[in-house]
Amino acid sequence: MYRWLVPAVSEGAVVVTANRRLARSLSADYAGSMLAAGSAAWATPEIVPFRRWLKTLSASASGPQASCLSQAQARVLWERCLSSELGEAPENLAALVRASEQAWSMAAAFEVPLAELLEQAENRDQGVFARALRRYLEALDTEGWVDEASLTARITDLAERGQLAVPASLVVAGFDRLTPAADRLFASLEKHGCRLSRRTQPAAAPIPTRACPDREAEWRAAGHWARDVLSRDPEQRLAVVVSGLEKHRDAAARLIREGLTPGWQTEGGGAQAAVNVSLGATLDSYPAISVALLVLRWLGGALTSRQLGVLLRSSTIGVERSDARARLELSLREIASREWTPVRVIRVLGRLAKDPDTEDFFERLKALDALLREQPQRATPGGWASVFDAALRTLGWPGALSLTSDEQQLVNRWRDLLNEFAELRRVIGVCTLGEAAARVRQLAADAVFQPEDTGAAVTVLGPLEAAGLEFDALTITGLDAASWPPPGRPTPLIARAIRTGYGLPDATPDDTRAFALRVLERLSGSAAAVTGSYAAVDGDSEQAVTTLPAVREDASAGEDPGWHATALSQLCRVVPVADDPVPPVADDEAIRGGAGTIDWQLREPFAAFASGRLGIRRVGPFAEGLTPQLRGNLLHEALFHLYATLPTQGQVRAWLGDDLEARLRDASRRAIARHRVAAGSTLERLFDLEERRMRTLLERVVKLDAERPPFRVSSVEGREDGRLWGLNLSLRHDRVDESADGSLLILDYKTGARKRFAVKGEPVDYQLVVYAAAQAASVSDLGLVNVDSRDVGIDGVGVHLSGDADFAETLKGWVETVAEAAAGLARGDVRINRAQSARDARPLALLSRYQELVRSVR
Repeated sequence: MYRWLVPAVSEGAVVVTANRRLARSLSADYAGSMLAAGSAAWATPEIVPFRRWLKTLSASASGPQASCLSQAQARVLWERCLSSELGEAPENLAALVRASEQAWSMAAAFEVPLAELLEQAENRDQGVFARALRRYLEALDTEGWVDEASLTARITDLAERGQLAVPASLVVAGFDRLTPAADRLFASLEKHGCRLSRRTQPAAAPIPTRACPDREAEWRAAGHWARDVLSRDPEQRLAVVVSGLEKHRDAAARLIREGLTPGWQTEGGGAQAAVNVSLGATLDSYPAISVALLVLRWLGGALTSRQLGVLLRSSTIGVERSDARARLELSLREIASREWTPVRVIRVLGRLAKDPDTEDFFERLKALDALLREQPQRATPGGWASVFDAALRTLGWPGALSLTSDEQQLVNRWRDLLNEFAELRRVIGVCTLGEAAARVRQLAADAVFQPEDTGAAVTVLGPLEAAGLEFDALTITGLDAASWPPPGRPTPLIARAIRTGYGLPDATPDDTRAFALRVLERLSGSAAAVTGSYAAVDGDSEQAVTTLPAVREDASAGEDPGWHATALSQLCRVVPVADDPVPPVADDEAIRGGAGTIDWQLREPFAAFASGRLGIRRVGPFAEGLTPQLRGNLLHEALFHLYATLPTQGQVRAWLGDDLEARLRDASRRAIARHRVAAGSTLERLFDLEERRMRTLLERVVKLDAERPPFRVSSVEGREDGRLWGLNLSLRHDRVDESADGSLLILDYKTGARKRFAVKGEPVDYQLVVYAAAQAASVSDLGLVNVDSRDVGIDGVGVHLSGDADFAETLKGWVETVAEAAAGLARGDVRINRAQSARDARPLALLSRYQELVRSVR
């Protein structure tokens, strides 16, 4: 490949490429050629992307030179000029800056004078852009700066004045369209003695293009094509060009992998690395960088519970193991959401867990807080960059695990980003910590990162990224009439007359079509074997192949291998299932979940196994304010404090006197006290309101108890650990009352909507039955105490609650039912309840394969 490369470099030519990918590919190819020729060492060839080459020329020019602004520095200057022009910084300033940068880059490349932009502005937006550009250019001139957009013209001027070391030989490769500014630069270099060669890929025969049923099938077929080629010759260099890759990056990569390596998701990292996607993602979308940005946000303010949860779960913070922090994150979900500062985290969460992992985390938070206390109100970007780096090191970022090559590249890119931020001192001077953190977040959102290709079997790239590249075989997807030619996207900040007059890209439909044809013709000559495909249907729309003459339709259909999971399911029908039953419960095995697990066994044995024996815990979502679960827990705790002295009914009636309010206030305050730690003013107000609501509900419970038949509270929040039905269970009831006849009434508090204990003579929930079976004394009643602003009352059955004189026999039958369920749990019964709803099955569906089970019996 690239047969021209070795001779050109041997003659001392500088190779200038349209993009970095082509420069890397040429450098790698040259190194391979040298090794193949038996060379042990060689001079590094000068193969550079166009922009980097311009900066190198500028730096080597003789005489005083203007300082070149980085893209980040230029954006700050654009922000300032646009804000000055508009009178204030608009909410969409970042988007306006990007649009202005693009328009100015286009105007500079096509040599459009500022005067014409000012004179021919057709609307307010174009006028604002032109006037802001005037401010921008005046600032560049005043400060002696030059930006990347005007660098080409600057280098041309240096060449004309004899201040430039003109290369003896220059090869230009990978340019689909040379702008007038670039053309003028190359012409000037030729005039001053440079031998110029332009490498282009000549058009080959029209690309044979096959139809696929839909887009997913098309991408899988592309992967299958690569698999077929590589099976015949593993050394082939292959590429899949995806039209609209910027919109379909993740989906296309996933489905191409599906066609190349069916079942790649279970094959480890090597199967994923076999496909390299050239288009990177924004830097802030990578988890490690997202965590770093959260830390920076924390330095300038507080985090939400959801954001703090990310830090607790992340392996890029602190010591290697994070299991204990993950458990702490589960506890965080049960705590009222608040604005979390490092100090508040230590005060509130520090008492919930004590182990090496969490202790390490809290010690790091203390060091982070000390670091923040030492910082000034304002500092230069370089000063803040040092603080950010120190803060991340304090928290142990990027983690204790060894980094892979891709991860190390990511960390290096982050450090480069901090350096770019530090260089902003030239344009912004000093700023606050919050402003600095926001600026770094914006830089990360604008930066695109893609790890270097380490020799993937298949390269996936867009049509423009493939410029100049050569492959052994190439397939192009998305060759439908709607995509080729693509819709034109002329810059809206430049008047139509200027776009047409100066020949800017997409100025006319003819220009868009001609450029699309040029790209396809170039792709047709990029490999010895080039094929194409298109989706016959996209959503609800039928599609046809493009009419561009570089493509011809092939009547044969694209070969879609289908989903690997579908083929596997067909295979599984004839593959015997291994006889691997769940083992019985061991004598020393503790069952988690107590009575709740026995109740699950009655309704869904697999859920009982998952929660009671495997210890799987359903993770609830974060919620703002006081969640219903938290309010229910607070009320349970307040009822515990209210009845902790185990009063008789006579004593409860006595409370209705003068000291009731004091009792209610003490119980509610004690329940909320630990939640008020470092709560903040807003949460404190919510707790005040909740405390008032709780006092009202507690008073209604007291009045309800005062009207009941005589009783004595026997136990509150009682815990019984022991062996029941051959199982080691830990049971915890809300309350047990002893009636005047010595029998027990077991009560369970329920908050929220009113709940029934039994329907049609059967308990809705058998947990109270399990509690009854564990009691040595006779149980006469079981009931739910509904405690809600809409209803406070007891719903239950028994001798005293419903006048059931035969309740003992009824309870005996219920106990037999739960004993049978416990026996099923003990022997390893993990049946799946097909009658449950998909919603109820969803939390454990990946393990139970509920959907497959339901479909198999239809």
